[in-house]
Amino acid sequence: MPLRDGYGRRILTGVGFAIGALVILATGHFVVTAGEHAERVTESLLETVLAGDHPAVMKLFSDDARLHIGAPTNPGVPLGVINRNLAYVMDRYTIESNRATSLRGFTVRDDEGVVHLGCYTETGAAIGLSKWHLRVHRDNGVWRIVDLTWIELNRSPPSARYLRP
Repeated sequence: MPLRDGYGRRILTGVGFAIGALVILATGHFVVTAGEHAERVTESLLETVLAGDHPAVMKLFSDDARLHIGAPTNPGVPLGVINRNLAYVMDRYTIESNRATSLRGFTVRDDEGVVHLGCYTETGAAIGLSKWHLRVHRDNGVWRIVDLTWIELNRSPPSARYLRP
């Protein structure tokens, strides 16, 4: 049966499109966006907090990291306050469960991602539902948290009174 005119060209065009689609899929598999890097840092934060590894948690923060209460636009407190409050909580409470109820990363720029995190945390004393925003930045090849915003605690805005200065 003879091939119709242009049939071979259509086959080659189809094969070319298929190869192009495979290249795009392969590239997407190997390229990690800033939002995905931010998600990975956030997952590491959850894991190290659950493990009670205070030094490992602090290594996830940049030296100029800030904690904001209520909204990212509110004034933030410096890393030293984050460190002291984390140490206080980890010394006082055993975190039995700390898991993400929602975790969604967004790319802001090639070197910056933002994560919206919902978290369910259980200690021996309490259960807490919280919402957080994390801004993660790459500096000298290392992804670190530069802004941590505590948005909500048990469906209410958190208060700065929870912080130890």
